[in-house]
Amino acid sequence: MQHLKALTRDHPRGYNALAAASRLPALAENGLSITWDKQPLEGFESHPIADLCSRYDLVVLDHPHVGEAVAGDCLLPLEDVFGADVIAQLEKNGIGPSLASYRFAGAHWALPLDAATQVMACRNDLIEGAVPAIWDEVASLSASTGKVALSLAGPHAILSFLSIASAFGEPPAEADPDILVSAGTGRAVYDLMVDLAGRSPSSVRENNPIGILGHMATHDDVILCPLIYGYVNYSAPRGQRICLRRRS
Repeated sequence: MQHLKALTRDHPRGYNALAAASRLPALAENGLSITWDKQPLEGFESHPIADLCSRYDLVVLDHPHVGEAVAGDCLLPLEDVFGADVIAQLEKNGIGPSLASYRFAGAHWALPLDAATQVMACRNDLIEGAVPAIWDEVASLSASTGKVALSLAGPHAILSFLSIASAFGEPPAEADPDILVSAGTGRAVYDLMVDLAGRSPSSVRENNPIGILGHMATHDDVILCPLIYGYVNYSAPRGQRICLRRRS
């Protein structure tokens, strides 16, 4: 019997299905067993992926860390594990670019177990007038209230940068894979983020998205976060209702 030690997130979305799969009779029938350990999301955002991979056979990781993992030579390309035909079929049947987000340096390095995207979170009960629909309106609300927060902890600063660049009409590395964004777009995005970050409430500057959502549900000093990952809404049962809206 070959035993694999594995690590995932300590949330039902990241654990329950994997734990259930590890109990399938087919695993034992093929001489395999898996034990899943759990850690908070913060552990995946801040802990070196190479160290986690040195201690576990299977690791759940987020796509921003794929480059770091490949540089550390701590993952096997999935094409070597399953074969290129299987990976192509998984990509065909996957949700949007979920699998493609784990493709780097000519190979895929992880399989998506769920999908998340950035949305806008707002406290409708505290916003006077219309909820901002464009970035100029977000900046105006920030200037007038000081209650607009950016999600910047861990990898979220660069993820917000990429999303804003797309909103400004230049999806990163799309026109030329060797150029992230043009100098003009990069400067415009950076200037906007600096402007918003300068007024972002200090109470949430070090928080990850889960922490920001939780804070928004129980405090009134953050009324809008223009880009934040819309995980299962941890916050609604504990306080005020937060409205999550897709950004165009």
